[in-house]
Amino acid sequence: MKTPFLLLILLLFCISASSQEIVINEIMSSNISYLLDEDGDASDWIELYNPTNSDINLMKYQLSDDAENLTMWQFPDITLGPKEFLTVFASDKDRAIANMELHTNFKIKATGEELFLSYDGLLVQTVPAVELGDNKSYGLHSDGNAPFVVFTNPSPFGSNNFSVVSHSIYFSKVGGVYEEAFPLSITTDLPGNKIYYTTDGTTPSSTSFLYSTPLTLDENLFSTANISQLQISTDDRHDPPQVSSVLKAIVIRAAIFDLEDNQISEIATNSYFIKELGIDHSALPIVSITANYDDLFSHETGIFVPGIHYNEVDPNWTGNYYQRGKEWEREVHIEFYEGENSGFKQNAGLRAHGGNSRKYPQKGMKLYARSDYGDSRFEYPLFPDSPMENFKRLTLKPFSSSWTKSGIEDYISGNIARTMDVEAAPSKPVVLYLNGEYWGIYFLQERIGRWFFADNYGVHEDSVNIVNGWWGEIVEGDNQDFIDLYEYINTEDLEIQSNYEVIDKWIDIDNFIDYQFLEIFIANYDWPNNNMKCWKPQKEGAKWRWIFYDGDAALRSTEKDSYDHALDTGSDPWPTNATSTLFLRKLLANPTFHAKFFSRAEYLLNNQLSNSLTRNYHEQVVEDIRWEVLNQIDRFHAPLDHAAWTTKVTNCSNFLNLRSCIIQELTKERYNKNFALDECITDFELSDITSTSIFPNPNNGEFTIELTSSSNFTGTLHITNLLGQSFKSIGCTIFEGKNRIAVSETDLPKGILFVS
Repeated sequence: MKTPFLLLILLLFCISASSQEIVINEIMSSNISYLLDEDGDASDWIELYNPTNSDINLMKYQLSDDAENLTMWQFPDITLGPKEFLTVFASDKDRAIANMELHTNFKIKATGEELFLSYDGLLVQTVPAVELGDNKSYGLHSDGNAPFVVFTNPSPFGSNNFSVVSHSIYFSKVGGVYEEAFPLSITTDLPGNKIYYTTDGTTPSSTSFLYSTPLTLDENLFSTANISQLQISTDDRHDPPQVSSVLKAIVIRAAIFDLEDNQISEIATNSYFIKELGIDHSALPIVSITANYDDLFSHETGIFVPGIHYNEVDPNWTGNYYQRGKEWEREVHIEFYEGENSGFKQNAGLRAHGGNSRKYPQKGMKLYARSDYGDSRFEYPLFPDSPMENFKRLTLKPFSSSWTKSGIEDYISGNIARTMDVEAAPSKPVVLYLNGEYWGIYFLQERIGRWFFADNYGVHEDSVNIVNGWWGEIVEGDNQDFIDLYEYINTEDLEIQSNYEVIDKWIDIDNFIDYQFLEIFIANYDWPNNNMKCWKPQKEGAKWRWIFYDGDAALRSTEKDSYDHALDTGSDPWPTNATSTLFLRKLLANPTFHAKFFSRAEYLLNNQLSNSLTRNYHEQVVEDIRWEVLNQIDRFHAPLDHAAWTTKVTNCSNFLNLRSCIIQELTKERYNKNFALDECITDFELSDITSTSIFPNPNNGEFTIELTSSSNFTGTLHITNLLGQSFKSIGCTIFEGKNRIAVSETDLPKGILFVS
């Protein structure tokens, strides 16, 4: 909110001396079906009021959201009678016809922006920027008279005098990242009442701290709850950090109370990350979640603890954190900050997320934007590679769910998938604070569900079928069509072309090939019997398409024969069996599909799956989190140390370097097909290598090899000492241009090393 205290509101509500007539009386910037225009759209709106006893012609009045262009939209030749109201939709539809519904040529940003009323180009009134919840309005406390207040019961065509007021509370500085500590003032639009606040993320009450003078943002305002010490996992995984090592932000939650200690305002929340107090996460965005203690940690109702649903006989799959559904959703407050403290803040629902990883201390989380809590969407363009600027559902995927504890496999795999004909969620690394305490590295993702398909594919959210697993468990909609599909593939001979043509109309073959080959390429061990979802719109002619998610067990085993994994005919319950490989096995028996599959595979290996592209995702995410991993280690001891993380990251890099050539060999061995891959040229001249270097050198076993080549080739690099003795061999693919290979081998001898 851009109006930090009452004085600023009174200054911004300025009526010019030349015209004290028409006023903006009320606005709504987040209209969720509260008021529909003539087109049936829930447009923003601006209500004007004539406080005089005379008719006023509006023809020379203008509305604008741009201080540099006060005449942006002009009223037609209409008259507003004494004490009358007029509502104009701020819809960007630009309709200014007398005696017709009026629409401006601009919209009001839900995050808040100033509005201007002018007369013949001269400013009459400025309405301050304010961020409103869904279906709430901002207007003059009594018609035509300051101050502005928030109404929970808007009145777009009538008097504000009988509306329910939600009084406002203001902080002198918005939440976010600051270089130095500063005094924080908290004020209200109702002087004479009391402000109570908390510093541990919980809801303020009349027993909380009473605000009297500005707060000094220092260590004294850190939460003392120390929730990092609570056991929120199985016994074997409970390994709390040292209290002194846990980073803490300053979280202030405040509300107004009357003299009888009744709360008369909504709760205002701001989190402050002060660099001089040791909080510096470089360029990583920050998510701050605040919640009541019992909602997360109580034995009976806490969603993050073993609690009443824990069974010692089955410790790995029981506990409150394994509960699902709306009953186990808790209301929280979310703040998101990046760049110059841009982002969003709102109340939302939170649930535990994940499979077996729910028992880990670093919890996965699902976030739900609902009008029940305030805003019905997360209004912010979170992901640079997504056109979406608002979201219904988000996921916070924990770093420690990675099988290797490098934290990066799912992120890289998902980014690769998004370049292919496969549905996959956009993602970005962030750091999380929970009730002011550091909670590690997470990957913020758009959650794939019915709202994902509604927003990204134009399918109505109630007209989509999503199934989980090859047995067709219903996630959304209906599963009968998928069950019929499975039965058809199971019983019919797909070598017969007419049967294959039936399947071609039933599933999206191109998508299915990309999905299967992606999983084969990344060597996802926790697949295909697990982590399979597909979807289709509920309309005639729609085809089933596959969704990629959860690559935590991928990019690990460079030489893994994933054909064997994807075509298994055994009966093991996990990770692969004949049930989960049926579709690919039966389809590969068809000559048309067989040819199409391997033609596409060769193309993908030379393009989307080539190391020249995939290594970019690896390099970027490693650069983003390289130093933040130290905080992750201190907080959750996963990974164990930075050297262990560097080793796993290097292994992942080597996987991406070599995997195309390994797949080339596996394909030749199994199917006698020769993929022509540019990256797998093995013949080269030593003169092709124009420079090599190691830095730092000498080193402690962690260093980077930099090699410049004039051609592509696959080979082995040898790390040697001054005597030419080899201590380490690294298989890799080298590309034309500059190549960098990270190495972490703390057992290498000290001294100057060479590469050959």
